[in-house]
Amino acid sequence: CMADMQRAIRILRANKEELGINGKITVMGFSAGGMLSANCATHYDAGSPESGDLAERQSCRPDGTVVGYGALTAVSFPKPFGMPECAEGDMYGRDREERLYLAAEKNIRPDSPPFFIWQTLSDDGRFGMNLAKELSDMGIPYELHIFQGGPHGLGLADGENDLGMDIPHIAHWATLCDEWMQMHGLK
Repeated sequence: CMADMQRAIRILRANKEELGINGKITVMGFSAGGMLSANCATHYDAGSPESGDLAERQSCRPDGTVVGYGALTAVSFPKPFGMPECAEGDMYGRDREERLYLAAEKNIRPDSPPFFIWQTLSDDGRFGMNLAKELSDMGIPYELHIFQGGPHGLGLADGENDLGMDIPHIAHWATLCDEWMQMHGLK
C-alpha cells in the first residue's frame, strides 16, 4: 500500500549513511505497482521534524518515478483490462472520492518528481499519454515510451519474466530508463 512505500522512502533516507546510498530515492512499479509509484509521487509530505522517529522526520517524496505499464486511473478513462465499472472496493477506490484521490493524473503537484513512463499498445496508450499531458501542464519533466506489441506484464521483456517474453525492441526500455535516471542525477 502507499503508506508502506512512503515509510520505505523515509527509512532509506534516515539510514542513507549506514546503507551507503546518496538519499536520492526513485520509486518503480509495474501494473498496479506503477499506480502505487505514481501515487507516491503525487501524495507526499516533508516529514515531521519534531517526531521521535528518525524515519518520520524524513520526506516521503520520491526524487524520481518509474511507471511500467501502470494501471493509472478509473477516472479519466474506463478501467483497464476489462475491469467492470461497478466493482467497489477495488484498487481504484471504494467510491468516487477515493477514485479521484488514487488517480495520479488528477493529483500532480508543481513539485512532483520527474516521471519515466513506459507501456505497450496492449495497454490503452491513453493512460500513459494522459499522465504525460498532466505532467506537462504542471511543468514536471517526464519521458514517455509506448511500444508497439508485447502483452501486459512482460517486465524487462528479456525472456526472464513470468510470461517468458523476449522482445528485444521493448527491452530497450531498461536502457532508456537507466539513461533517464543518470540525466536526472538519480543514480
